[in-house]
Amino acid sequence: MHFAESHIQKSLELYDDLMENLDDRMTRNLRLAYGLGGELTKHDSLTRNLHRMDVARTNVIKALDRG
Repeated sequence: MHFAESHIQKSLELYDDLMENLDDRMTRNLRLAYGLGGELTKHDSLTRNLHRMDVARTNVIKALDRG
């Protein structure tokens, strides 16, 4: 049981890293293609990080409820 949970958690972490890498590449390529400015990039980065924080908070709450 513990092995399965560990495997699932590791798979989710790898998926998150892959999606973050893909997001960074797409953002960089779109910025180059369309000449997006620094302010828009900062706003986008802050928005994505706030979303990640919200997801992490939700995951912590779920884990605490299960514990």
